[in-house]
Amino acid sequence: MRKLVLLCFFIAAFANPVSADSEQQYSLITASFSYHLFPPGDHHEYFSNRLVAVTRDTDIIPYMDRLILGTLSNSSGNQCLMLGAGRDWKKIDQKIKFVSVYAYVGEFVADSFAECADDGIYQDIDNIVGLGFAPYIYHGINYNLVHELSINGGLILPGVVSFTLEYSFLK
Repeated sequence: MRKLVLLCFFIAAFANPVSADSEQQYSLITASFSYHLFPPGDHHEYFSNRLVAVTRDTDIIPYMDRLILGTLSNSSGNQCLMLGAGRDWKKIDQKIKFVSVYAYVGEFVADSFAECADDGIYQDIDNIVGLGFAPYIYHGINYNLVHELSINGGLILPGVVSFTLEYSFLK
């Protein structure tokens, strides 16, 4: 039931207007690179995480600048759903800003995400709360290469280096 409520919230948030006077901006995030500095071990990394996510700018909730809905292969190579919120903390200049993402990455109603909790922290949390997921806390830099294309680089806590390409467009 919790999974269905989360999904309904994100579908409604992506479908509803942001505000009467703002332009709705969407982004596609892909071409993701990841490297595990910590924890040590054998991880599914580099370009094999198959991250594909759609973001939507929003001003519905204070301190949240965008909603994120996507899918990725976790560190164990299992397919997971990603539901998250992003924040632009500091604009350094016209091309660079400090950003963060706080996301739920885990299993979900669909069968394609059922194996997400088979290994690692996802399985540990599943054993405790009955739902296999991991909280993703990302902080990094967004650099605009051109108006519609940017590169994001940063750290997923506790120690995963991540880079992605982001294509932005208006509705």
